[in-house]
Amino acid sequence: MNALRETFQTRITGPEQRKSFVYLLARFVKSFHFLSCFFTYPPEIQEFAVFAEYVGPQLIKQGSLSELMQQIRQTEVVKASVQYQGEVRTAGTVKLTSGASGKESGPPPQKVSVQDMINEIRNRFNITDEEALYIKEVTEEKPKTRKSKPR
Repeated sequence: MNALRETFQTRITGPEQRKSFVYLLARFVKSFHFLSCFFTYPPEIQEFAVFAEYVGPQLIKQGSLSELMQQIRQTEVVKASVQYQGEVRTAGTVKLTSGASGKESGPPPQKVSVQDMINEIRNRFNITDEEALYIKEVTEEKPKTRKSKPR
């Protein structure tokens, strides 16, 4: 791992560039896991995803104590005081309400059919009929596997 980290540091010199590369690897791994539900990838791609998932977080050395101290020194603390202004009483009784009142939830989630979703995917991406059929099969099978698993 140290040899990989040294090679990484010699090839990509800037700390921000290193972070963006590691974040890009993490995004690849996340996308791969999602898309592998719909598509089959060659073994080389699968192997690289496992490699990136394992090695990616280890490429950047975690912050040291001196970096933490630098951040603490750059932090500005402002003093404030609370002055006693006396007691305030309201006229009448206090009506207690539940914590959820006053906050309205957003609109209910829109229900979309699988065919509508496939049409939307076709509009956004260039997919074949075979791929659309595979997506439909996967989306219909996912809820079945969730229901069959005991919680």
